[in-house]
Amino acid sequence: MTKRKTKQLLAALLSYLAIHCVSASDRLEPGKYIPSLFDKRYSAPFTVQKLTDSSYVAFVSAHNATFYVGERGVLLIDTTLHDTAPALLSAVQSVTSLPITTVIYSHYHMDHVSGANIISENAEGNGTKINFVATEAVASQIKRHGNKIPTPTTILKNSGEEFEFEGMKVRVHVPFMGGGHSTDNSIIYLPEEKLLHYVDLIHPELLFPFFNLGLYDVAAAEKSLHEVLGMDWDYVNGGHGNIGSKKDVKELLAYLDDLKSAVRNSLSSVSFADHIHQGPGVGVYSWIRSYDEAIAEYVRQNLQNKYGHLPNFDAIIPSHATAIKEYITLY
Repeated sequence: MTKRKTKQLLAALLSYLAIHCVSASDRLEPGKYIPSLFDKRYSAPFTVQKLTDSSYVAFVSAHNATFYVGERGVLLIDTTLHDTAPALLSAVQSVTSLPITTVIYSHYHMDHVSGANIISENAEGNGTKINFVATEAVASQIKRHGNKIPTPTTILKNSGEEFEFEGMKVRVHVPFMGGGHSTDNSIIYLPEEKLLHYVDLIHPELLFPFFNLGLYDVAAAEKSLHEVLGMDWDYVNGGHGNIGSKKDVKELLAYLDDLKSAVRNSLSSVSFADHIHQGPGVGVYSWIRSYDEAIAEYVRQNLQNKYGHLPNFDAIIPSHATAIKEYITLY
């Protein structure tokens, strides 16, 4: 083999390792992102990142889960999807042979908790009984929607209740309106680890919340973001995206302010009357759609210089602009 080919193979190997290796042994510096995480999460069954001596985040496909390794067992926060739960189990097992003994549900949405059945079945097969923890709001929503997952065995007060996992304090509470995502969405806080698990609102590195901002109560979201800024933590797992810090929260609040400002300006610049057209099959909903598209284009152009370099900018602006328009005009 020539030296040139050897160098090429070595470079390829180093590139592969940079993308695929797990970081379960090296702690991530607070405020830093995991490099090439997008490639890692979709090209390998799982990726694990160590945050503290005992706390880790597992990335399986589009979802993240947090786990804490104690002396006798593992605390798992969220279980991801049913289909990705086996990979999540493998992620935990890549760090420790201890069983998962406690699971906390962040909220009732099945993309974050439907894997609980797989986790439970695996535990039962190993003779372990899991304590499933949820707030009153989460437990109520699971029952209301008939979610077919293990029923919570420990139910905490919505206003904030603390429990201990092997001597470590865990605080869980539901912010105002669940922070605008779902009414039961919970802030899960490990103060000794300076770690926050608060999903579906903060999307580190990606910045933008979900494609359809209309899923959120914007006022509740802003209120909860200010609340978490006042807490003492170094890391946040937002359920999707990278590992975050307070910098990500501040950037999201700034984006929401810029978005509201751009939409307010659009309302005085884009006339609804210009979008009223007569014709067969044309009515008020067609007018509103045309008006919303014009507002979205105004907002896109207004925010392009500051945010246009970010992934999915053009894709998310229409839904975000429409949601903020409704928020401003109706509330």
